[in-house]
Amino acid sequence: MLNAIFVFDMDGTLLSRRTVDVLCNVFNLNGRLKLIDSVSPTLPAYRVEEMVAELFKGKSLNEMLSVFDSIPLNEGVEEFVNKVRFHGCGTAIATDSYTFLAKKLAIKLNIDFVYGLDVNIQDNIFTGKIVSDYRCLEIPSCRRYYICKLWFIRELKKKYGCPIV
Repeated sequence: MLNAIFVFDMDGTLLSRRTVDVLCNVFNLNGRLKLIDSVSPTLPAYRVEEMVAELFKGKSLNEMLSVFDSIPLNEGVEEFVNKVRFHGCGTAIATDSYTFLAKKLAIKLNIDFVYGLDVNIQDNIFTGKIVSDYRCLEIPSCRRYYICKLWFIRELKKKYGCPIV
């Protein structure tokens, strides 16, 4: 029985930088990302996620994982996660970044659960296509992401019956 489950956002909370920014910088895609960012307020978030995924079409998973590994953790993250676990609490990452990257971080930090954006990968190559189920709860003023963090929190609560922090 878990005392509680702590749910962490990956980009900017666990990691010191946003994954998409680092990937775009390394792959020289900053201009294209800036164009997407300029129209993103007028689009549903799931459409923006599709456009961003297209940016990385053709990139090898190994290359993306290597770049991802270069992003430093925020100060104190490892100690905090260890303390949470020491006190009998579970840990989770909820991110609108890619699941395969979040799983890599989960292994590094010994995180229990991961909820992220699933993408199609063929022969170790990122296809640029999202395969996640659309689970948006579409509450008022929701931006309509593929990855509904509220849905994930409710699922954890339903399954484990403990407080979600």
